Amino acid sequence: TTVTAATIVLCDTYGQQFTCLHTLEADSLAIQPLAALPGDRQLTLTLGTGIRDRAGNAMTVPFALSFRTAVDLVAPTVVSTWPNNGSTGISPLVEPVIEFSESMDPWTVEPASVLFQDQYGSLVAFRVIASEDQRTLRLQPQQPLNENRSYVVAFLVGAAAVTDVSGNPLVASQGISFRTGNDVTSPAVVDAQPNGNETRVSINAQPTVTFTENLDPSWIDDSTVALYQNGTKVTAVLQRPAANQIRVAPVLALDPSATYQLVLTGGAQGLRDLAGNTLPDDLVYAFATSADATLPGAMLLPSDGAAGIPSTVHASIVFDSQLDPATVTAATCELRTDAGATVPASVTLDAASRVIRITPYSALMPGAYYRTYVRGGPLGVREQSGNWLGDDLRARFRIGGGIDSTAPTVSVTVNRIDQSRRTGLLVPTSGFTVDVTASDPEQSLDMGSTRILLTGAGAAPSPSDLYAPSVVGYNTLRVTVPESVSLAPGAWSVRVEVSDLSGNTGTSPVLELQVAEPNSGLVPFESTQVVWVRADLDRDGNGRADFDDDLIRLGLATAADPQHTNATVRALMLDAMVTRAHELYGRAADGEPLGPDSVALRITTRQPVAVKHMQIALGGFDPEGSRSRGYGDASTGILGRAYYDYRNANMNDRNLATSPGLGVFPGEMWLYQTEMHRQLYPSFQTMFAQRFLPLCPPMGGTPVGNHAADATVLAAGFDPNTATSEQRARWFVIMQAIDDWAVVNGTVLAHEIGHSIGLVAPGPAPSGLFGDASLHDSNAGATEVMAPSVGYEAMITMSYAFRDIDLAYLRQRLLLR
Repeated sequence: TTVTAATIVLCDTYGQQFTCLHTLEADSLAIQPLAALPGDRQLTLTLGTGIRDRAGNAMTVPFALSFRTAVDLVAPTVVSTWPNNGSTGISPLVEPVIEFSESMDPWTVEPASVLFQDQYGSLVAFRVIASEDQRTLRLQPQQPLNENRSYVVAFLVGAAAVTDVSGNPLVASQGISFRTGNDVTSPAVVDAQPNGNETRVSINAQPTVTFTENLDPSWIDDSTVALYQNGTKVTAVLQRPAANQIRVAPVLALDPSATYQLVLTGGAQGLRDLAGNTLPDDLVYAFATSADATLPGAMLLPSDGAAGIPSTVHASIVFDSQLDPATVTAATCELRTDAGATVPASVTLDAASRVIRITPYSALMPGAYYRTYVRGGPLGVREQSGNWLGDDLRARFRIGGGIDSTAPTVSVTVNRIDQSRRTGLLVPTSGFTVDVTASDPEQSLDMGSTRILLTGAGAAPSPSDLYAPSVVGYNTLRVTVPESVSLAPGAWSVRVEVSDLSGNTGTSPVLELQVAEPNSGLVPFESTQVVWVRADLDRDGNGRADFDDDLIRLGLATAADPQHTNATVRALMLDAMVTRAHELYGRAADGEPLGPDSVALRITTRQPVAVKHMQIALGGFDPEGSRSRGYGDASTGILGRAYYDYRNANMNDRNLATSPGLGVFPGEMWLYQTEMHRQLYPSFQTMFAQRFLPLCPPMGGTPVGNHAADATVLAAGFDPNTATSEQRARWFVIMQAIDDWAVVNGTVLAHEIGHSIGLVAPGPAPSGLFGDASLHDSNAGATEVMAPSVGYEAMITMSYAFRDIDLAYLRQRLLLR
């Protein structure tokens, strides 16, 4: 605040001061003269003692900097003029504007240097007003010009010519002629969207202002029309939807819960109509955006392009959020003929405020095309948060010749559990999902009509309570029962109704449930289960971690480590295995949850401190087999073992023992795959061999650390796109081998962890999870993580996942008695 025009003075030897802008950042001060300085002139910049630091200490002595500008011999030229030469209908209140190529000396503009006269030779008295940079001179007549008269404005050359700030005269004249009309009315605003002080404005808003008359486009730019947020100009594109409209289209969506100001500049430098009448004053329209960071989305039924639609249908528009009922009207939602005529119909919004229905008063004409129309923008349909559709919604469909009298087929389950496993389910009071699937022979489902009907031990949530937060597809609906409508413990039944667009209603079979209050004895995770994967154990006592033994067997490491690459490969492999296991539990690579479907389980390769955690060994052979086995010997066939812990009752399980042998045993997979390779090669090459023939020493490969390119391709910052073909080939060999081995053993790791958190209890729910006596999924599919056996090829070529009922348990949406 102490850096002002009083403490910063720039002047020449004649005492003339020059107006400057300044920019202050910490201890750096930049000073910019508004107009060009005169050439060949001695100037002095002085900083006065009024300047203080932030502690309040003043400069003890003034600071002065003297300098001389370069000689300027360049003559100025006229760049542009306004009004345009030959214009007609110009306002008698016009103030002609001339823009020059450089800063001009306004004191040199006098009657002898400017010709401003009417068609009869009468001179116009005026005064000169210069812009801040003095490049633009505005001639302001002392009284209004005469109506319907021609005028000429011309800067003269010669001894009396205007000069730039260095004294160089204008050497070429550029006159303008124009004719006045009788329009002296300034433009006024008739509509602004958003209105001033409006709240809940959509984050995709494009502020639009409509004027009483057409505007001069040459005065519409970011200096006269701008959108600001907290004083910072918003990057936007100026558009002119009509000659009397200006639209500001921000390049990026507006911030939620933010305040903006649309500023329209008035006065001599501002907006004006085609006659030149200016907007009298600056106009500011302030508005606040919605707190919602998402825009509405909608599904139109019948869908765009649908054909053969029954003539008795209504249109249904299903939104993904609740709507503002005041915006759902016959003016914003219509059914139209293909020619654009409005079809007489009722427009209603469902009780959940998410589904708009447009119901014709009479059947539609067979063979004809119709169009559903929903208006977007600030005057259209809006969410309760205030956000609106960016564009109008439209769907065109064709009516068939048939009458629809067939009801849809409807099924319901919870937690996406297959119907074959849904008997006797026990669920929490909230947090579980109700999943609906429907089908219709005429392909005219109305998923907006879905009604979930719960009856049982207490007050039931209404169908609209359950529809409001649901996720709806063309033939599916899924809702997580919210805590706000929790069910009372006891017996409940679920029945679902879904209608088609003709009003035929289908009903699902009744699903019986038991509801119980969740407690630590029924759920697997009282807090996030931490799993420490132990890759540091040396259970065979050879002085090296079992995990590192595996890498040497595979050819991903060498005992001597000549190029110091072992640590890099070890870290890559371990991270990749943990990433794969995290993926199967619905978490990010680093273990962070991705959302409500993420399992409350986190895997780490470092020792947790002061927190309950499980430990599991990773590496080496099955401890219950011979420790001295090598290439060509038989595998025990066991890829891992872990304690089975019902409902994860012990969060401190230790799956590290050697008797019984516990943990994950990659060495057994290596024995099994190499034995298969010896039996089949070279007639057939397994997928394991495709990856490890170039690496595994017993298979004839060159292990990592012994190839000339290894140190380069494993160095930090290696870029395969700029590498040699040999380096790129070696890099691919190593990385593909790491990837495949990590996918396989990361899946086995997830399987064994699953046992230690209670997967899978034998028997049907709610007393079990449809496991068998071996504590694996009974009748398991080929890609279930908890299947009793897995295949190397399947794990790297197919998408593995936990069974649906297992996932419901892991997500604590299904309880076990």
